Amino acid sequence: MKLYAQIEEGKDKDKFILENTKLEVNPIGCREYDKGAEYIKENLYSKNFQFGIRPNERFEQLMAFKYTKFLSENKNIKINRVDNINSLYKIKSLKSLQGTDGDNRVLVDYNTLEQCFSQWFNVTFKLNSKTEGEFIVSY
Repeated sequence: MKLYAQIEEGKDKDKFILENTKLEVNPIGCREYDKGAEYIKENLYSKNFQFGIRPNERFEQLMAFKYTKFLSENKNIKINRVDNINSLYKIKSLKSLQGTDGDNRVLVDYNTLEQCFSQWFNVTFKLNSKTEGEFIVSY
């Protein structure tokens, strides 16, 4: 998830306000089908998204090693190829991911297998201070 926003000081010295907010969600293992209602308050921004998968959908995404490991354990995912984008690591298969730093990124080509679903999710960002906030995902 990526949140773009300006943070302005409110009337009260300890209060901060979100301005010009935009939220982008890049799902892993599914697609974004639709966007719904958007809610904006002084220190809260919320938007509804519909995500889902169909059988045998193909994806090619850049992601951290740790997410690739999670995908490899999912029985509904078949990983076709893993390629490194960082020349420090020689990543060509799932086995070569062992012992690597979980935050480094690889390009993963994979398919979903049997399962088909779609569901609405609400993604909310709550501003807690001038420099901190929290994302909340609910369905």
